[in-house]
Amino acid sequence: MKLIAEIGNNHFGDFPLAKEMIVAASDSGAHLVKLQAFEPRDLYSGTMGKEFYDQCAFTLDQYEELIVFGKTKGIDVFYSIFSDSVAKLRHMQRWQKKSGKQVVKEVEAGAFIDFPRTFLSFPKTHVFRAAGLENAVPLYVSDYLTHDPELFRLSYLAKLNPGRPFGYSDHTVGIDACEIAVKTYGARVIEKHFTMEKNLNFRGQIFRDTVHSATPNEFRNLAKLIKV
Repeated sequence: MKLIAEIGNNHFGDFPLAKEMIVAASDSGAHLVKLQAFEPRDLYSGTMGKEFYDQCAFTLDQYEELIVFGKTKGIDVFYSIFSDSVAKLRHMQRWQKKSGKQVVKEVEAGAFIDFPRTFLSFPKTHVFRAAGLENAVPLYVSDYLTHDPELFRLSYLAKLNPGRPFGYSDHTVGIDACEIAVKTYGARVIEKHFTMEKNLNFRGQIFRDTVHSATPNEFRNLAKLIKV
């Protein structure tokens, strides 16, 4: 069982806070911590304005420092990588998360030789894997802030390749969906966004990810509920 704390950009570009959040996530029961690494221009089409991504981006040295910092605290830190300029981080991190489209391209290029192609046709699937390994774990990704994450789709994912682990990436408010994904459907990897405070805003606009993220207390309760 793996429980991933997705910090994403919930640090709002505050580097000391990012370190504090890594420690808090680890103390709250996370096995792994994930953030985003990018050049601001590559995320200008995101849910927030240009100024937000300008503020949230760290330098390559800072991204590398957070990986090293995590190791000193006994937890692996890794990134979703959105820019070629920070691609070298892939060689530093033990874990990766890639979109279904990215994996399709790698399969077509000859990578992921033993990856079940049936997973690639499943909607909203991302892949979480140890870097350099081909034992990828597909994740079903819920819609953001939905009241119905359609967890029944996990049963379809399980049937595609019996015996192979699968997981769930949650974007609902609260931790109930994560508990159901584990206890009812057998998910073995859970990714839940993590924040120190709910409903944070940037220049008057609430950052969506801080709405559905779990606070340290919620994350601790989740870890207990799914007994990670």
